[in-house]
Amino acid sequence: MATVEQLLEQAERAKARAAIAKAEAQRLQAEAIKARAAAQRAKAEEATARAEAGRRMHEVFFGFARRHTEVAEPQRNRLIKALGMLGSKYDGEALSAARKVEQLRSGLDMTWDELIASG
Repeated sequence: MATVEQLLEQAERAKARAAIAKAEAQRLQAEAIKARAAAQRAKAEEATARAEAGRRMHEVFFGFARRHTEVAEPQRNRLIKALGMLGSKYDGEALSAARKVEQLRSGLDMTWDELIASG
């Protein structure tokens, strides 16, 4: 049979093991909280990245990333004049007008779709 001193010593050792286990449980709980916070941040970053990717895809496919939405009056007048010359009965003049229109469109950094839609 164990003596009172031995029982007290066993109780102290058990109490120390319990304190160590409690500290380990608290440490693991803190790590779990940090891991959940990191997972939430990652999820938010993923949602942001997906939204940005969706916006960029929309811009690429539907042309909403335009740098220009309208043509300034002087450029518009030159375009109108050059487009009017496309109907010339002289081939050289019509070709020159076509090249001028393309040069003006290219200088505006717009696609034909953007140029026509801006009117």
